[in-house]
Amino acid sequence: MEAPKMQYIDAKYDLLINGEWVPAEGGETFETFNPANGEKLADCANASPADIDRAVAAARASFPAWAAKSPQERAALLRSEERRVGKECRSRWSPYH
Repeated sequence: MEAPKMQYIDAKYDLLINGEWVPAEGGETFETFNPANGEKLADCANASPADIDRAVAAARASFPAWAAKSPQERAALLRSEERRVGKECRSRWSPYH
């Protein structure tokens, strides 16, 4: 019996900058491939130096608020995000959903 094919890769991935998924400034992408079988997995946004500058600026702008949180608050936020991501992964990557 053949195992069900897992469908867990989106066709296209943008850049996550300042909490939003955005295409690369120039619209450029690159292809990624499964190293086991050569099958195309996805097109990914190809970040330009300007995209990297925007991402770094967003990270720097958000850092003071993060640094002001206590270690316990940061840990709680990270645990909450881990649970959210884990739940999404299980629902998307399970071959039996």
